[in-house]
Amino acid sequence: MIKDTILMTGATSFLGRRFLAYLSKQKVDVFATASGENKNLKIQKMNFLFPEEVKETISRARSSVIYHIGGLVNLSRDYEVYKNCLEINTIGTLNLLESLRDYPPKKFVFISTEEIYGNSNIPYTEESKVDPPSGYSISKLAAERLCMIYAKEFKFQLIIARIGTMYGPGDRIHRLIPQIIVRAINNKQIDLNSGLKKRDYVFIDDVVEALIRIKEATFNNGVNIINISGGRSYSLRKIVDLILSFAKSKSKVFYGQIPERLGEADEWLLDIHKASKLLNWQPKTTIGEGLRQTVDYFKKR
Repeated sequence: MIKDTILMTGATSFLGRRFLAYLSKQKVDVFATASGENKNLKIQKMNFLFPEEVKETISRARSSVIYHIGGLVNLSRDYEVYKNCLEINTIGTLNLLESLRDYPPKKFVFISTEEIYGNSNIPYTEESKVDPPSGYSISKLAAERLCMIYAKEFKFQLIIARIGTMYGPGDRIHRLIPQIIVRAINNKQIDLNSGLKKRDYVFIDDVVEALIRIKEATFNNGVNIINISGGRSYSLRKIVDLILSFAKSKSKVFYGQIPERLGEADEWLLDIHKASKLLNWQPKTTIGEGLRQTVDYFKKR
């Protein structure tokens, strides 16, 4: 019997932790999972690469809504990264989907990425050509396609959320914006690439709001792709200027010290009209307000 609960993978990720905290405050019944060991007793260990472990977890959860947030995010152009992304993001997703054979959910939400669009014309709509430039985005696109196949076979509703460049309080320290913020707070030198490429940034709490609305929304189609992002693009130089201002930093910034990633587009920009129409959702947080909150968060750490 399917239960009126949410199953979440990747509960210890940046997005997973923020989303789980919100759901817990709302007293929503969540079966949260993560691949590694953690101190939170409410989060169950589930490694995607072990099919029997995944199947046993799904059998216990039997949730009506699944948010598949878990996976590996790494945009590096490197053989080992490509291999790990394909194993975790693609094969891992396949193992999860196959485990749903006996307990298919009503709704399956797959968290994907803006990078899938690659060098397509901007702004990217959900119908834009996909042109993944990295092992990571290739692995996510392959996982999307697998989700579509299983959604049709098991007759569950699939929502693929292609999300922009997330940032905000709680972000992992190894990611670019937190690295810049920490160095700015400590008045240390900041070495970057050209800083000219533009990205479509979206504040973490706006993404959480969109995910909630996906659960509540009614969709006419069995398979739905929805862009979730800020709807505006900013150069890294603009982001750095704002961070330095909010941190009151004396850091010196040197551009052109780090090479650009191979094949990466000059600008990512998502068209979010579909999210507005289907979810009645718009990002609420300006880039300035979002970065101010993020700088304040890292100042207090």
